Amino acid sequence: MRAWTAGTTLDSSTMTRNAPPLRPRPKPHRNPWYWLVFVVVFLLILVPELLRGDGAERGPSRAWIAPVVLVVGVGGYVAWTVLRARRFNAENSAALAMLREGAFDAARERFEALVKRHPRPRDLNHVALFNLAWTELLAGELALARQRMAQIEAERDPKARSGFVTLLPSRLAYVHALQGELDDARAWLRTSRERGVEETTNRAVIEAWETASDAIVACRAGEPARAKELLAARWLALENSVTGELLRPLRAVRAFALDAASKGTDAAAVEAQLQPVREHAGSELRHLGASWPAMRAFLAARKLG
Repeated sequence: MRAWTAGTTLDSSTMTRNAPPLRPRPKPHRNPWYWLVFVVVFLLILVPELLRGDGAERGPSRAWIAPVVLVVGVGGYVAWTVLRARRFNAENSAALAMLREGAFDAARERFEALVKRHPRPRDLNHVALFNLAWTELLAGELALARQRMAQIEAERDPKARSGFVTLLPSRLAYVHALQGELDDARAWLRTSRERGVEETTNRAVIEAWETASDAIVACRAGEPARAKELLAARWLALENSVTGELLRPLRAVRAFALDAASKGTDAAAVEAQLQPVREHAGSELRHLGASWPAMRAFLAARKLG
């Protein structure tokens, strides 16, 4: 995830094909308090000059102080904001690289430090918190990951209708589904679909996570045939909209559904789904069985646990 700076836009090239954790960029942060300070300083310097009588002698050096102070102040704030965003991006990218390598503990330490170091603006804090949550999810700590995501959801801008906030409900549905909290998962799926009606940029990614959550809910509800049909119908779209880091866990879910629906008689089809995930099984599949005993047993029986 990268930070937004002024003038940055959310585009499909950076969002749709990015691997988990997705890199939602927060909207530009505007803190009215900074501008209030600048205006007050400007007025404190300029107003006394304007109120002085015409006969009073005006010092030639004071007329330009107010605009200079304002320009320097605004310029300094903009420069500080840009440098802070660049520093955040660099540190965040380093932590994401650790996460991709499966170094969960090191990545977690980096993200925790970013969360503490950037309590404001809230947008940067939420980006770091989201990546921290995703790190914990991949490590199998689903309850903690859910708690972090729920915190972001609770603190989000209630007026926001696009971008980052449209991604959260599908992730919360995914975590609840993995934990077997099916009613909560279904509720978040409904929220995801309602909130994402106007979303276009991230629509394919959101639908991929909704499909993943739906399939897991079906499997955990004892309906593997429905999960099998759902994934089969959506598979081509999934391959075209998400990268391997999401697709490989979904392959494991699809293999589980195939095995359960066929009652173990379709071993060839199951193995065909699992073959592409074997190289990455340790870091990418661990979270699937963390709170799902049947999936944990399925993966362990195939030496993927």
